[in-house]
Amino acid sequence: GGLGDFTADDVLVDNESISALSELKKENIDLKNVTLSSDGFGSFPVFNDEGELVVYNSMKPTSLLYTVKKLIQEENFSFQEAFSLITSNPANILNLKKKGHIKESYDADIVILNQESFSIDYVLSNGILLKSPIYLVKSFV
Repeated sequence: GGLGDFTADDVLVDNESISALSELKKENIDLKNVTLSSDGFGSFPVFNDEGELVVYNSMKPTSLLYTVKKLIQEENFSFQEAFSLITSNPANILNLKKKGHIKESYDADIVILNQESFSIDYVLSNGILLKSPIYLVKSFV
């Protein structure tokens, strides 16, 4: 009964996390203690087979959605199985109260995707609409 966190894959990498998560599912490992994180804009070095640095990139925040999409479309994960890796599982493991689930009295942090394209259609944070197909709140940064 340990915990596991996988760094999301990206189009630049060999889908190692996707393969590992798929293997866990095939082995009927309970995924409730498994999370998927992006390290968005964190360092992402790429090495060749000799272990030499080829390029030094940064991980894109879109890598989470890329990985979840691949798990659903190519690895036979249900929407709930794939999205729990980035929503309810981290919230439960980190004991984040009122996060990770859609329930009455919980924070209304919700992202609504187009089911076919996986494009982000709506974003709500604490119940406030930040993005829709025709509306986008300007950043505070």
